[in-house]
Amino acid sequence: DNDARLFALIGRGDAALQLKRFRDAVTAYEAAIAITTKTPKNQHELDYLWVTEHLAVCLVQLTRAAEAEVMLRGLLPHLERIDGSEGPETLTARNNLAIAILNQGRASEAEAMYLELLPIRERVDGPEASQTLSTRHNLARTLLDQGRATEAEAILRAIVPLCERVDGPKASSTLSTRSSLAVAIRDQGRAAEAEAMYRELLPLHEGVDGIDASATLTPRHNLARAILD
Repeated sequence: DNDARLFALIGRGDAALQLKRFRDAVTAYEAAIAITTKTPKNQHELDYLWVTEHLAVCLVQLTRAAEAEVMLRGLLPHLERIDGSEGPETLTARNNLAIAILNQGRASEAEAMYLELLPIRERVDGPEASQTLSTRHNLARTLLDQGRATEAEAILRAIVPLCERVDGPKASSTLSTRSSLAVAIRDQGRAAEAEAMYRELLPLHEGVDGIDASATLTPRHNLARAILD
């Protein structure tokens, strides 16, 4: 039964994505997409849109951001039609598209997208919602990639206490925001201050994300850079 197989594949992909096993998730999602494209038009449209968006998230993590961008640009008109221009799935896809663009080195383009997205998030989800805080964090990342560390630091210092209160002090999103703040500080030449922050963050990342996770390897690498500086 195609329906049963489709839902099993989606479940397998979602579980792998949750565990950050991105290659396994890609395999499951691609098999699911193959089923949706063989069925009559619109029968599995929502499943196709869901799976394709999650596949794009995995591709970004696997440094295949250009492929993810193409997928997300193709999805957005369909999501806007079904979910509305300010619906949660549409806004998530716009966020993921901006991430895909940022990961290809087009930081100014991503910045413009986040500046457009942020007031919508604040109005729809609230100024202190997790989704809004994530958007502000990603905006700061675009500034860091453009060498505007002072501006990025101001944004990140404002949202770190909000992330700690909303998501929890040891949540991956909070630790990631704190790591970005340390980068902003290091990029302004305050290496000793950044080093102290990384030494505090690294065991937290190891406990939350795992010793070999990319979320842990990045602050470990940045700690080494701060020491060298």
